[in-house]
Amino acid sequence: MVAKFIYLSIIYITSFKDSNGDGVGDLKGITSKLNHIKDLGSSIVWIQPFYSNPMSDNGYDITDFMGIDPLFGNFNDFDELIEKAKTLDMKIVLDFVPNHTSEKHPWFIKSILREKPYDDYYVWFDGKEVNGTIQPPTNWLSTLHGSAWTWNEQRKQYYYHTFAKTQPDLNFRNSKVKEDMKNIIRFWHEKGIDGLRIDSIPSLVEGYSNDEFPLKEQSKRLNTMYDDDFFSSQFPLYSYNPNGSYSICQSWRNYILNEYSSSKKLLILEAYFYPENIEDAMKYFDYGADIPMNMFFTELININTTVSELINLTQLYLKAIPKGKSPNWVFSNHDRPRIASKFGQNRADQMIMLTSVLPGIVFVYQGEEIYMENRTLT
Repeated sequence: MVAKFIYLSIIYITSFKDSNGDGVGDLKGITSKLNHIKDLGSSIVWIQPFYSNPMSDNGYDITDFMGIDPLFGNFNDFDELIEKAKTLDMKIVLDFVPNHTSEKHPWFIKSILREKPYDDYYVWFDGKEVNGTIQPPTNWLSTLHGSAWTWNEQRKQYYYHTFAKTQPDLNFRNSKVKEDMKNIIRFWHEKGIDGLRIDSIPSLVEGYSNDEFPLKEQSKRLNTMYDDDFFSSQFPLYSYNPNGSYSICQSWRNYILNEYSSSKKLLILEAYFYPENIEDAMKYFDYGADIPMNMFFTELININTTVSELINLTQLYLKAIPKGKSPNWVFSNHDRPRIASKFGQNRADQMIMLTSVLPGIVFVYQGEEIYMENRTLT
């Protein structure tokens, strides 16, 4: 195990720093605060999405993977950010969201019309007839409650979405989709980035990579605490399974190596796992990932967690790390409550302090260092 300590800052651009007074954070705002982030000890900055999007999911519903939304700035602003980071010897990592697009993306609009080659860019299926009515192809659930299938009246088929119905999943069984993703990777690396944080990678390929599309019903969990329409009420064997994504992760690593002859470009993966399937997460190291994010502290730690439970969870993770690889610790992010709201102001610095004495890489969601709390967005 590599006993090395690195701070990696997570910046949610919308709320980080507004440079022009419009009430929304932007690229110029990040550039103006890089010195502050550097002084905190961070050497890597991961910026969450600023691509062109209708903001129905705070930037994760993209209409142009190679465009910057005017809300956040332009490419001159981006170039200034990259240049400033280089002068401070800092690395810039972008959020890469390959699982889905916005429903307003030109690809999806053309897919609805069955225009080639986009007719097969998304996951489309006929419904099944039940008691004389057309129902979704399977019982799969969205992470945001309810069916993961939405009927499109124009195409007369259902499309699949891991998340909101405004975010149709791309079809990673389609070689043209894979090629377009590589074009996006090339574009941003040529713009000077140092790596990618890949969003929700186990969702990329439904089922297993060498199977036909698995139109199978998912079984329910035995725990009855979940509502029937809630994602966690099912075992998401077919809709959230890492097996199909391993080879894609490896292909992206190989592509970056071939294009840039450099192993210094980071591949960071978002993948939520639990103690019982931690080995699935560790396999990503074998397929080219530098950092499969360790989400244990965001998911399994709360105000009632005992010291012994915390120790056991930490040791379980440390023992699972392959030899020569670095552990990492994520204690908050844009999807979870801020530490000050979760544990209280008097204990707001405890997770930073804890992870600072553990070996490896610490992800710091910017704002935690000044004990920011949750707020209601209007």
